[in-house]
Amino acid sequence: MNGIPNLSNLAPVDESSDRTQRRAHVLELVYEVTRAINSSLNLDEVTEFIYQGFRRILPADNFYIAIVKGAEIDFVLEVEDRHRRQPRTRPFAAGLTEYLLGTRRPLLIPRNFERACRGLGISFVGRPAASWMGAPMVFRDRAVGVIATQSYDREDLFDAEHLSVLENLASQAAAAIENARLFQELKTSYQDLQATQQRLLQSEKLAAVGQLISGIAHELNNPLTGVVGWSQYLLGQTLPEPVRTHVATISEQAQRATRIVQNLLTFSRQHKPEKSSVSLNDVVEKTLALRAYELRVNNIEVDSRLAPETRTICADAHQIQQVILNLIINAEQAMLGHKRGGRLALETRPGESGVLLTVSDDGPGIGPDLLKKVFDPFFTTKPVGQGTGLGLSISYGIIEEHGGRIWVESKADSTPTSVIEFDGATRPQGPGATFYIWLPWEARRETPVETPAVETAAPLSAQRVLIVDDEESVRELFAAVLEQDPLTVDMAATGEEGLQRALAREYDLVITDLKMPGLSGSSFYDELSARLDGRIPRFIFMTGDILGAETQLLLDRTHSQCILKPFDIHQVRAAIHRALPGEKAASTTA
Repeated sequence: MNGIPNLSNLAPVDESSDRTQRRAHVLELVYEVTRAINSSLNLDEVTEFIYQGFRRILPADNFYIAIVKGAEIDFVLEVEDRHRRQPRTRPFAAGLTEYLLGTRRPLLIPRNFERACRGLGISFVGRPAASWMGAPMVFRDRAVGVIATQSYDREDLFDAEHLSVLENLASQAAAAIENARLFQELKTSYQDLQATQQRLLQSEKLAAVGQLISGIAHELNNPLTGVVGWSQYLLGQTLPEPVRTHVATISEQAQRATRIVQNLLTFSRQHKPEKSSVSLNDVVEKTLALRAYELRVNNIEVDSRLAPETRTICADAHQIQQVILNLIINAEQAMLGHKRGGRLALETRPGESGVLLTVSDDGPGIGPDLLKKVFDPFFTTKPVGQGTGLGLSISYGIIEEHGGRIWVESKADSTPTSVIEFDGATRPQGPGATFYIWLPWEARRETPVETPAVETAAPLSAQRVLIVDDEESVRELFAAVLEQDPLTVDMAATGEEGLQRALAREYDLVITDLKMPGLSGSSFYDELSARLDGRIPRFIFMTGDILGAETQLLLDRTHSQCILKPFDIHQVRAAIHRALPGEKAASTTA
């Protein structure tokens, strides 16, 4: 507060001095107080200057400064029997403060306080004053607040001269109060703007990380296809037992890596919401697999109790996974911030109309004052830079959009007291926090019975298959998988080469990767269809990515299947036979 007048150096008004000297001293004090309150744009400092200056001019054992705040009155500084009270806010009522704000005129009640209030139609709360006076702070013809003082034990403590001093001080304070308030609002708005900008930058970073993960995972899927496929192929051969054991280990670990990559792809993929029949248990298991390593190294025990499902929910699996992953990470951080390790419990309970998922932890819990705020946008208890405050609010919106409900209950101690009821079941809630997600079952639909089309079976030996992939290991794997079948198999390393082969020779089936340098799989299909005037062989597409909206549209319009890399060679071989003409005959060889 450099450069700001020090009001503590000012001597109080000496009531024993003569009237002229006292007036001169009062004017000097008012001038110094005015200088002080106009020297700061900090609302707390301004109100403190007003109070310190006032108490050197007039008695101030009971004193308050109230400021209009929307439809409420904010008592920013309040003294009761010389003791400071905590700032408080209350709605408008019919008190003395509101009376002054409405009339915009000062008021003096030297005695007979209760009778004076009744005469003015004013209600008051608490013990009546013996003497009271107050003045509105009026800025540009608008009352922005009130300064008031009172005595509980002495009548006629204030007179018209005191009221004039208070009115003068309130008039000078009005502009300073309003300027400080506007500055505070501007500062808050600027801070909110900065925080929003930081959140947007964080969102952009997360999006960039998601794209990076997606690209890396996609590239990993190509070599993983070779490891998974060739290990499966070798396990189908006659091998010495020690070698078979090692190859089986390779196959198991490659499958584990495949699940991790697929989970990363699923979570990082940017896509439009697409609802379909979804198993909630399946989403929970995949989400836990995505976080399994972190939970394990952080010594967090996972208790997963997923009840057998008889029905599915209609949901966007990616969005539901986003919600569950957010709850798991929040629980993990809460436990680690409280102790080393912990216990995370996930449970599904089918009901009459839907399914209930609970995610519980044994962390410190959430205090009652925070429980009602956890789903508010931008609310976070994490340190600056460690949380955007958007996770739970986004989760709330996702669950609401799915026709479900999400809520939280917590007792921030170790006493398990509350009981949750759902479809007749009860479950005591222990320490920590428990989030509940209820989702409705998918509406039951009658499945029409389709009459299978009769198709003339063609001999497998007369059928020709074209494999198009830029990865040599994938092409060689297909050749090995199909070598036991009486098929003619050709290979192409690029989309352009595949197009030339398909134009030069008739194929019964084309298997092509979607993402290739040069001519992509979808462009290869469209170009071939245009050249052959729609007389095109059957297609099976392959991708190392997940089935996004664009890929699904391609499959729908081409009536084709899609194989996800890395793939199970036995399932792929069966899919190839199903796609070839003469499905019944072909399927017996799979």
